[in-house]
Amino acid sequence: MDEKMIQEITQRGRDFLKSQDTMEMERNGLEGYQTDQELKRPQPPLVKAPMTDSPIDLPRDFENLGMEDNLVQLLLKRKSSRVYTQEDMSLLQLSFLLWGTQGVKDIRGKSYATLRTVPAGGARHPFETYLLVRQVEGLVPGMYHYLPMTHQLELLSAQEDPQALLDFAEESLCGQRWAAKANVVFYWSFVPYRSEWRYGIFAHKLIMADVGHVGENLYLACAALGLGTCGIGAYDQATTRRCATRPSSWTGKRSTWSTPRPWAPSRPRTRAKRRPSTALWRSRGCKMRPLLPLCMEGERGERCAATRGKEHG
Repeated sequence: MDEKMIQEITQRGRDFLKSQDTMEMERNGLEGYQTDQELKRPQPPLVKAPMTDSPIDLPRDFENLGMEDNLVQLLLKRKSSRVYTQEDMSLLQLSFLLWGTQGVKDIRGKSYATLRTVPAGGARHPFETYLLVRQVEGLVPGMYHYLPMTHQLELLSAQEDPQALLDFAEESLCGQRWAAKANVVFYWSFVPYRSEWRYGIFAHKLIMADVGHVGENLYLACAALGLGTCGIGAYDQATTRRCATRPSSWTGKRSTWSTPRPWAPSRPRTRAKRRPSTALWRSRGCKMRPLLPLCMEGERGERCAATRGKEHG
């Protein structure tokens, strides 16, 4: 890639961050422009429909977790962790992480909007959560999808070969085996039209801001539980985007299976030597990507992001 192309791509990225296109439209006037909500077009579904007919109920007795509840202490403990103990994570702990990042607290109107544990522009909440589970008590290893309206999981594809699971996770994270060793990798996708229906051409910067709220809630929930997590910037788009479907087989360079994009919670090893943060951007020649990258899925498009297993983060 020559220097001119690098500069052009960099400038397009900066223009996006400044909403250059919409800024110019506002300057020239938006007369006649209306969003689909203003045009009274049908609202998109609040969540993605289940892909299986055998959901798994998640426990809600969070009072039994014995969590840290002092906000100052949580903020001080919040950090990224890259070395994990390989202890099992309990289903109740995972349930809390899912509820803390995308849990539904209330439904407004006639299914007009969900109020969740994280903020989102216009209460649109465009995200879907997929999990690559390695070590969680009571769950078969494999790929799962979270159903926030009922607080349930659905198993999309099982993989009981530990090496195949590890290899696939490593490939999806651009060769970062330390991250693949987490108990769980969270992959968040989003459905752009959920936000576009209300905000139209102005929706996309809101989506980028909203995913940060989700990621920080995961960090704080892990800190409260004494677990670790780390947001991943280097991921393989082609591999991770397959998470948002129901794979029939495991396929990868060294494994057989499929997957969207990554993050990781697990229990930290306090005395272990930490790898420098720059390791996030190296390995297998993967390009640096912004924290919490996303993948598109579905007819209207849906983007994906991820997280992983048991450590301190």
